[in-house]
Amino acid sequence: MKKKWTPLWGTASSVMAISSMKKSDVKKMLPPDIALTAQSFTAPDEHPIVFQLNKQKIRILLPIFTINYYEFIPLIPLVHFKDNPSKNYQMSPILYVSSRLIVLGARIVWHLNKVFANFSFTPKVKTMFDAQDILAKISRKDISDAVSLQVNGEGFVGTMADFPYLVEFEPYLNTDAIINSPSNQYWTAVYRIAPAEVQGAPVHIDLNMPELPKLQEANVPSIAKALMGGFKINFRWTLQWPRKYVPKS
Repeated sequence: MKKKWTPLWGTASSVMAISSMKKSDVKKMLPPDIALTAQSFTAPDEHPIVFQLNKQKIRILLPIFTINYYEFIPLIPLVHFKDNPSKNYQMSPILYVSSRLIVLGARIVWHLNKVFANFSFTPKVKTMFDAQDILAKISRKDISDAVSLQVNGEGFVGTMADFPYLVEFEPYLNTDAIINSPSNQYWTAVYRIAPAEVQGAPVHIDLNMPELPKLQEANVPSIAKALMGGFKINFRWTLQWPRKYVPKS
């Protein structure tokens, strides 16, 4: 990652599961000015969606200002503004986070649609590499199991280059972000990641998130065996100041 001053940066220890949903359901999560980009990773009537469970350590403006928290993100890659189909983005319709301070700052400064949620782990872990097998449960409001995620790490821990399927998909995890503002305005931001350790991992996800279309449970194989796969990953990331985007009418 090129060294450059950025207002928000940090490290993440993450479980990611590349899966897919029916296009009709994915479109329900998109604002009216945003469309899905054509792609060949899935069947024609489906579109990729990446579920991320992150342990975040972020630094805001100054290295001494550090916050640790957990978050769960349904990430939609390969989307674009209808008035500019040549540029791909990624977008998260909602983000669950374990810090009320992060929720407040994200909404006021970064225009991110973050909401507070409770996270629990069996066993208790500080990073996703602390145990091979991890069960995470996330509750939102009165829903005790809005998200249930079981990850089973397998095989060696290597770099991204050791996983050809991840190398193929990684560019779409590393595009600029469309920020789905709660105020129904559009913002974009330059987002970059630099992967470090990677381990293949089958992931089982059961979702009952009230903010999304009803989703069926997913059994995602290891990224070592399939492109639509799961893995553990540690990475560094940067996020630049958001810029307002006004689509052409």
